[in-house]
Amino acid sequence: MAIGTAALPATQTFRPAPSRAASGGLFEFFQYHGIWAVGVRLFRNLRFRSKAAWISAAFGLPLVVLAWSYYSSVAGVIQVAALEREGVAVLKAVHPLLDAIQLQRAAALGSKSPKADAGAIEPLLARTKQVAAEHSTGLDLAKAIGELEAAHATFRAATLTPANVDDVFQAYANAVIGLSGDIIDHSSLALDPDLDTYHLMIASTDVMPQVIEHLSHMHGLVASASIASKVDPKLTQRMYAYAYFAQVHLDEVLETITTAARASPEVAQHVKPEEAVKAGKAVLAMTNTVLFNAGIGQDTPEFAAESPAALRALRELRDTTLLELDRLLQARADQMNKKRIGVSAMLVLAVALALYLFYSFYLVIDGGLKEVRKHLVAMTDGDLTTTPRPWGHDEAARLMSTLSD
Repeated sequence: MAIGTAALPATQTFRPAPSRAASGGLFEFFQYHGIWAVGVRLFRNLRFRSKAAWISAAFGLPLVVLAWSYYSSVAGVIQVAALEREGVAVLKAVHPLLDAIQLQRAAALGSKSPKADAGAIEPLLARTKQVAAEHSTGLDLAKAIGELEAAHATFRAATLTPANVDDVFQAYANAVIGLSGDIIDHSSLALDPDLDTYHLMIASTDVMPQVIEHLSHMHGLVASASIASKVDPKLTQRMYAYAYFAQVHLDEVLETITTAARASPEVAQHVKPEEAVKAGKAVLAMTNTVLFNAGIGQDTPEFAAESPAALRALRELRDTTLLELDRLLQARADQMNKKRIGVSAMLVLAVALALYLFYSFYLVIDGGLKEVRKHLVAMTDGDLTTTPRPWGHDEAARLMSTLSD
C-alpha cells in the first residue's frame, strides 16, 4: 500500500478519462460513424424491442399518410360522382316540366284566344319538387324551388291576352331554366373531371336545352305570325335570332357528343344524334327558304308538321344523352370502388407479410442473442461443458459458431 501511495504525487487526484463526445465536441460525435452517428448512438441506448418500434414507426407513418391520402382521393371521386347523379335525377324531373311549358306556349301563341292549363302542369311541378326534396341533402335547391313556385303562382293567376302571352310563359320557362342552372352548379356537374361525361353533360344540360328552347319559341312565334293581320318587324328579328342560335347549338350538339364518343366508344353505341340534328336543321332550312324568303304570315302547314317532329326527336336525344351521362357516372363510381377494394386487399396482404417477416426477424435476433447470452453466463460461472449448436447462416449463427470454437 505504501509503494502504491508513493507512486502518485501528493497533489494529484485520479479523474476518469474524458469521453470522446466531451473531448472532441461535435466533430468527435460524427468522427467514427459520420452521418450515421445519430442513429448508432440512439440504437446503442435502446433494447431490441424499442429499436423495432422505432423502425416500424419510421416505415408505418408514411404508409398511413399515403393510404389516407389515397382513400380520401378515391372517396372524393365517388362522392362527386354520387352528387352529380343526384343532379341528373332532378334534371330528369325538370325537363318534362319545361317541355310542358314550351308546348303550351306554342299552342297559346298560335291562338287568337290564348289559354294556359296550369292544372296540367302542376303534377309535373309536384314531381319536380318531390325529387328535389329527396335530394335536398346533397343539393341546396330551396331558393330556386321557391322562385319556381312563385313563378307558377304568377302563371296560374295571369289572364292571357295576345299581347302578354309570350311574356307570361317566358317568365315561367325562365324560372325552370334557372332551376336547371342551380342544379348543374350545386351538383358539381359543371366541374365534371372526365372528358366523356363532361361533354355529355354539356350536350344534355346546356346545348340541347337551348336548341329546344330556341326552336320551340320560334315554332310558337311562327304560329303567332300566321294568325296576325300584320307581322311586327321586331317579331321577324326575334325569329332570325332564334334560328341563328338554334343553328349554332345544333352544330355544338354533334361536336360535344362526338367528342364524348372519342373518349368513351360506348357512347356512340347508346347516343345517336345524327337523325335528331338532321331534323332540326331541316326545320331551320325550311324557316329560311319558306318563311323568311316567301314572307312570314302565310299559311305554313309543312312547317307546322315538321317542327314538332324535330322537337320530339331532339327531346328524346336530350333524355337519352342524360341517361348515358348517368350510366357513365355510375360506372366511374363502381370502377373507383373496385380499385379501392383491390388496393385495400393488396395493402392488407403486404402489411401482413411485412409484419410476419419483421416478427420472424425479431425472433431470430432475439432468440440468437438470448442463446449466446446463456452460454456466456455458463462460461462465466465456470461451466465449460456447454456446446453451442448454431444453425442457419445469419450473424447470430456465425457468432454461435465462433463461440463454439
